[in-house]
Amino acid sequence: MASLLLVLSAATIEHIETNRQPLAPYLWSLFADDSRATAVRLRLFNLGLGCVLIVLVVVLGHRLWGWRGSLGAAAVLSVSCLMLDMSAAVMVEPLLGIWFLIFLVSAVAATCSGRWWTWAVSGAAAGLGWLTKGSALLWLPALAVAAAYAGGKWQRRLGGLLLAFAMFVIVAMPLMARNLRLYGNPLYSLPGVLMWMDAWEEPGGGTAYWYEPDQVPTLGKYLRTHSLSQMAKREGAGLLWNLNWLAQTMAIRVPRIHDIRRTIVGAPLLLLGLIGLVGQRRRAVAALTGSVLLLMWLSLAWYYVIGPSHRLWFVASVMLFGYAGCFIAGLVWATGGALGRVSNFRNSVIALVVVLAIGQAYAWRAKVPSPFVPPAYSEADKAIDDWTAANIAADEPVWGKWPASVDTTILTYHTLAEFNERARHYGVRWLVISDIQYGRRLWLFEEYISLTSDRGLQLRKPLPGWELVFKAADGAYVRYLVFARTPHDT
Repeated sequence: MASLLLVLSAATIEHIETNRQPLAPYLWSLFADDSRATAVRLRLFNLGLGCVLIVLVVVLGHRLWGWRGSLGAAAVLSVSCLMLDMSAAVMVEPLLGIWFLIFLVSAVAATCSGRWWTWAVSGAAAGLGWLTKGSALLWLPALAVAAAYAGGKWQRRLGGLLLAFAMFVIVAMPLMARNLRLYGNPLYSLPGVLMWMDAWEEPGGGTAYWYEPDQVPTLGKYLRTHSLSQMAKREGAGLLWNLNWLAQTMAIRVPRIHDIRRTIVGAPLLLLGLIGLVGQRRRAVAALTGSVLLLMWLSLAWYYVIGPSHRLWFVASVMLFGYAGCFIAGLVWATGGALGRVSNFRNSVIALVVVLAIGQAYAWRAKVPSPFVPPAYSEADKAIDDWTAANIAADEPVWGKWPASVDTTILTYHTLAEFNERARHYGVRWLVISDIQYGRRLWLFEEYISLTSDRGLQLRKPLPGWELVFKAADGAYVRYLVFARTPHDT
């Protein structure tokens, strides 16, 4: 169904963004319109996906960790910092976590039972995961490792693996066909390009969002310009940093938590999760979960110089919370013998209600951004919305974003002369500079524009090639400057 929807949309929509996979934006678009209420609807939708994930950890996760382990996993996942943050924002992680859990459970069933439909579900879930986030491309290689360690006839395992790969291709075909047509690579994604950069913004070159066609980073270019020692140093540093990011991923919500405290709070849960993984008795399960973790560890170690973030480890946290949950639930059950006399089903229902209630209580206490409150919309935001709607045609090219944000196109240029030349080339007539945008490209505008904490953006002297036509302010603080390209610069 997802593939059919994407085929229909690909045939009618000119999708030009390559920074994200299309499935989550497509689902979000079902709730979007031109009103400010879109932000509320999208956050409610994502909050619902987060709740679905917690329920599935119990409903499906018991096949991996037992009822007690899955309940423990759901309990700690429902109050984890990352889960609360991702569910309260418009992010792909809750949806990705759902596909990963389905993949994990079906892949374990496939390697243990060998039934054909479990292989098919594994491949389809991996395809949906890849349509959601490019990192899901690591799931099928992990399945191949698990298949190699599984028992039974190798011919049957090979057939199941081929079926899983075929289902992946069928589900992902719309995006693969588009990528092949546009980039010559069916598995193209922006992270695949970013892997061969040395930093998010490279001096004298492009940024993570913009390169001239002949300057796009590739593996071949990277190998020609870097020594083995440089590559080893980068990977080694990333392997160490991964401990910090993974510990932060495992942290649960505590008052006034920040990055250092996240690491300290998450470290014990990470240790429990790793111990549970190492102690896994089923060989195929250990091979699958261990392979996922190892592939993520190696690839994210290389990627850390580009975009270090604990949220990249979200799917790994779902898995590790399962193993940590086994320890936690075991302690609870050991101290409460009366609970052991109640049926598993009844236990599960009661515990699931308690888990969800605890998660919501912690979310409220920790003041996670409410999904019922749209992002702040200031006086300046309204003023620039009204002015641009009245003065700029919908099809006119504009550089700059509002409400206050960063237009990544502007991040491309390193001199004002280059900036103006490209604006002429693309026919850009309007430029909107926000206080946030100014801070990201200080050297591009600082000779002509100043930024102070009390007055905001102020024009020091005319910006070459541009004429100031509008200011949008919150009281005395000028948040936006709008420029029109001067006639002599056309």
